Amino acid sequence: MSMSMSGDREILRRVWEGRVATCIKLAEEDLSSYGEPDPHYLMLPRISYFPLVLEKVRKSFQRHVSPEFRDHEVWLEFDGIPLKMQYPIGVLCDVLNTEGQAPWMLRLHFSSPPASLISLPSRESMESQFLSCLKEADALKHRGAVMGALQSREHKQLWQGLVNDKFDELQHYFLACFPTNLMNL
Repeated sequence: MSMSMSGDREILRRVWEGRVATCIKLAEEDLSSYGEPDPHYLMLPRISYFPLVLEKVRKSFQRHVSPEFRDHEVWLEFDGIPLKMQYPIGVLCDVLNTEGQAPWMLRLHFSSPPASLISLPSRESMESQFLSCLKEADALKHRGAVMGALQSREHKQLWQGLVNDKFDELQHYFLACFPTNLMNL
């Protein structure tokens, strides 16, 4: 392996391992109990999506929410701005958290989602969107040569690598999609 390839792999690994320090509190208007639950402090993968990481937070807050809202879809806000959870966590943080607040303070809601938000995507729709984004990027960069050459089981492996936060399962796909030398960007 050339020095350039090992350097590229290390850069990709560091990008992959990027995390967003996050504090998620339950929205006060959704509280049913007398005590406010402790917030959740998380180090979230920048390249992941909120629907993939929120289930444990949702379950722990559920018992503090009015019974009529417990089965509702959840949504997040930052400084009064609803988060579009179909975008990667790191993109949302970079675009909205311009002051670099750490941890990134978010509020989780069980009730009254804004009409402008897309319903919380299912894992299946998130998988479809993720693969579509990769295919679009590949079409622009390589005329579809990389993603088009992959079999459906390899598409599944890409998705599972993202869901399970496993860089080693994905690195050869990423290296195929990026230039040989990232320093030439």
